[in-house]
Amino acid sequence: MLNRLFILLLLVNSTAVFAQANRIVKTDSSTIETKYYQSLNSIRVFNNLNKQNKSYYTDYYYDSKKVRETGAFLNNGSYGVWREFFPNGKLKREINYAIGKITFFNKTAYPFYDYQLNIKSKADALIKHVYGDEFFKKHIIWDIGGSFIYNGTLSGNWTDSLELKPKEFLMRYAIKFDGKTYFEMIELHIDKDGKFVKGEDVKGLEKLSTKTSKSFALTLQKAITTAKLMGLKETSKNKANAFLTWENESSNTIYSGHFRIYVTIKTGSISSIRPRGRSTVVDKYDVYVFNPWSGTFINKTKKESITGWEEDSGSSTGLLPAN
Repeated sequence: MLNRLFILLLLVNSTAVFAQANRIVKTDSSTIETKYYQSLNSIRVFNNLNKQNKSYYTDYYYDSKKVRETGAFLNNGSYGVWREFFPNGKLKREINYAIGKITFFNKTAYPFYDYQLNIKSKADALIKHVYGDEFFKKHIIWDIGGSFIYNGTLSGNWTDSLELKPKEFLMRYAIKFDGKTYFEMIELHIDKDGKFVKGEDVKGLEKLSTKTSKSFALTLQKAITTAKLMGLKETSKNKANAFLTWENESSNTIYSGHFRIYVTIKTGSISSIRPRGRSTVVDKYDVYVFNPWSGTFINKTKKESITGWEEDSGSSTGLLPAN
């Protein structure tokens, strides 16, 4: 889809790609950018809504000017609803990334898709076996954009069409919790027979005791309130942040770690700014750790995050054990 096309553009000489001048039109409510790629048979229009922080994308066939693809980028950086069309204008399929659903209007371009759906059903069943049908229905969203297929020679997004039948699958799922959506919280590596494969692509399945309720007992606000009772202090400029996370322990078993709720409060920063080199900022945090299933407090620990940048690049880590 779109990401693969961008990668391809980096490999093509720009003088051979552009047949017309790109143009940008700005209004009070949006910025509309049109890009022409004759060699890719594509005209792409990005409509960025200034105040809503949302973008709409339309891809036209260059030769016929008919719509090839439409879609929306949501405020949280994820995809909304995307529709793909055949050159004759007929709808090929619709993908609702927000709820993890694909609707086909013509499967001829995707000969292996029924097989892929059979694999997905087995991955779904594995999650349901661990957490139950009710938890799956209430909290789990299939992460279509984060799932991938492999056939030994080529790899692609779940929504790509490979010439050879896929043999391996990386299945990812998001979790809805307390009004937020957490992407890539569950990762499963599945083989061609729908069986779980041990390895580094394992995340999000936790072994729960028979006494543990298969539902989250703690809200983010309640976790913050409890952390304050245990000593966390906020100021007008420094507020606590709470979120669901996964602590990985092993990739050699299906039960590879634990879900946790972190309540963080920033305690300081160490900056190293180099105008002609790489600059870094290390932010320090106190972290109050809770078990979301039982609501119990586990421990208080110290962590840090590192942001680094230079003239043409930058990176940022998540929370790491503090040095």
